[in-house]
Amino acid sequence: MSAPSSGLAAVPLPAGPSEDADLSRAERVYRHLREGIRAGTYRAGQRLRETEIATTLSTSRTPVREAIRRLEADRLVEDAPGCGLTVARLDRQRVHELYRFRASIEGVAAEMAAQRATELDIAELSDTLDLMRASALDAPRAALLNRRFHEGIYRAAHNSFLGHAIASMSDFMALLPGTTYDLPGRAADVLMEHERVLEAIVARDPDRAARAMRDHIQMASQFRLRMTPA
Repeated sequence: MSAPSSGLAAVPLPAGPSEDADLSRAERVYRHLREGIRAGTYRAGQRLRETEIATTLSTSRTPVREAIRRLEADRLVEDAPGCGLTVARLDRQRVHELYRFRASIEGVAAEMAAQRATELDIAELSDTLDLMRASALDAPRAALLNRRFHEGIYRAAHNSFLGHAIASMSDFMALLPGTTYDLPGRAADVLMEHERVLEAIVARDPDRAARAMRDHIQMASQFRLRMTPA
């Protein structure tokens, strides 16, 4: 499947004969594609055609080729037999590995949040949960608020190194199609799981916060695997 053209206005990149300019264009293409993967503009399994991307971004194929190579090294792009270079798909084994890593990283984030969260951090998390309660029947909005809650935990941890690890993990999470909120009863379960995490953070109990977050991610993994073809 080719990159969608609708809704993608041309984004001219700086032109110039120097090697520095070429590197700058490659970096901009790389960022454009990576953000497109995060936003779902480029979906898992979608073929990346150099010519179409170059036309969309008003640049040559050389920086596009370099950007795609970097994404391949990041494992966000893969060479699919019979299809060429495509946005990576995650099979059940890789989904399982991703969620195990996520449980570990986010458990640490919740532990740190219980130790370092400010009153403003806690208020923002609480406000997000209130919005989730009001959006339980709206799966897309509930999924958006779920991400906001987790992002609030990351910020409340106040650790820049953790932030880098989570940003990389989030790129792979973006490859997963749909949302577990589409499964019956999941929205209510997530709300209760989030409440347990926040209660532990408010109580300044890092061990309980980490355990509650790991339990939450493990439950999410079970639902996600139900959505992943064998």
